[in-house]
Amino acid sequence: MVLESQKKASRKYEQKNPDRTRYNSLRRGARNFISPKAGSKSDETTLYWNPYKYYEDLLDYREVLNKRIDEVEKQLAEV
Repeated sequence: MVLESQKKASRKYEQKNPDRTRYNSLRRGARNFISPKAGSKSDETTLYWNPYKYYEDLLDYREVLNKRIDEVEKQLAEV
């Protein structure tokens, strides 16, 4: 059970750190899609709903990630 004081502290942190909160949310969503925990709703939805579509999507993400990694590496080299 989450105490009200914990909820309040979380909301306060989120308000003070919106960029970090948004980043963590996006990261969590991507990880849940790519590597869902066994038995979770994400696991059931991604793999068992249509495994071929899921596989195609993972291949697409691989391509997008590789391109993005190259872009970031170039940006880091310029810093």
